[in-house]
Amino acid sequence: MIRLVLLFALLGLGLYAGAHFSGQQGYVLISMANQTIEMSVTTLVILVGILIALLFVIEQIIKKLVRTGSHTWHRFSLRKIRRARGMVDAGLLDLQSGHWKLAEKRLSKYAPYHDTPLLGYLMAAKAANKQGETARRDEYLAKAQALPDSTESVELMRAKLQLQAKQYTDALSTLNTLKTHDAHNSEILRLLSQTYQALELWQPLLELLPSLLKHKLIDDTRYRALSESAECGRLAEIGAQQGSSGLTKHWARLPRKTKQNPELIAEFARQLIIRGADSDAFTALKEGLKKFAHPALFSLLPQLNLADDHPIVVLLENTVAKSPADASAHSALAQLYFRQQHWLDAQRQFEQALTMRSNVVDYAYLASALERQHFYQASQDVMRKVTSLLDAPIAPALPAPKSVEDAAELDANTALESEATNVIKEESDALATQPKMS
Repeated sequence: MIRLVLLFALLGLGLYAGAHFSGQQGYVLISMANQTIEMSVTTLVILVGILIALLFVIEQIIKKLVRTGSHTWHRFSLRKIRRARGMVDAGLLDLQSGHWKLAEKRLSKYAPYHDTPLLGYLMAAKAANKQGETARRDEYLAKAQALPDSTESVELMRAKLQLQAKQYTDALSTLNTLKTHDAHNSEILRLLSQTYQALELWQPLLELLPSLLKHKLIDDTRYRALSESAECGRLAEIGAQQGSSGLTKHWARLPRKTKQNPELIAEFARQLIIRGADSDAFTALKEGLKKFAHPALFSLLPQLNLADDHPIVVLLENTVAKSPADASAHSALAQLYFRQQHWLDAQRQFEQALTMRSNVVDYAYLASALERQHFYQASQDVMRKVTSLLDAPIAPALPAPKSVEDAAELDANTALESEATNVIKEESDALATQPKMS
């Protein structure tokens, strides 16, 4: 607009000057090298005006061409972005549907053109990880990390994917690096908890638990369960490394409140039994039973290998006299009677225990005790009961785990159930095939 005004101003000035100096056009001589150009001042002014107008027209044409090209480029760019959005959305749906390969293809191809390429690369890494393609996963993560302000998000995703791939050592290294920069990040703390449990790093887990509770990542019930599990794991770890003496010293250093847990007392005694310190284990169990009549404590008494079982028998006889409804005490006493070949006493105690709750091991022992007393028909009836219990479903189908932590817990429980079932079957078969006594 300014140029147009200037152009009209020059033209008006030219017209005024032409009219004013009419008949006095002046003279202009332009000499360049061997060339000479002669013209009047009026002609020069007209030529300059025409030149300016021509330049203005050329400028407008160039602007229009540039504007058209830019508009065309913008339209093509928007089309590409819209297509990338649609394909990335489709890739995310494929990822949720379990079509890992298709999801990876779409996400990796269109991530560079998406509004948020970081999202596309991270999800492509997740799809590759689901297929076990860790090399491609790391390639996508490297592309994501090359984007600005992406380091923390990428490393957090890397840790999650390493956990899913059961690369626990690598995940721990990644999480430790993240923790140095953001020690109070709730997601980092949650993933560290899972990693410590997977690697059985009990002491770091114990140190982490207060932070998990503070950030409300676990409730009080879960806190107690994890504390108990970690303390038990720590006992087993110290027992394996330092033996019964180191185990006893560690137990003595534990807080009084911690030692008031019957499951922990049972684990302490179990580790002592494993390492041949049965006398110390009996002392721990006896002290524990004064405070807690817990089944885990009773179940360990028949496993003790003392020079004389009489103190254990007296302890259990006193217990069943005071608490006749304690099935665990009856079962433990029955097993001791069985070991001493007091068949009738063992039979009575097993029967007492089984009237209160059903137990496959007790039924197997009872069948053997009856057979030793030549009650063959009764023994066979009990063995049929054992078989029916073993053939019955152990538990209803469990829901699919929602996290790495839940999956690890489910695998552990399944393994324990399978192992227990195999042991019971072997024991019952062995008892059923023992030679009959005349």
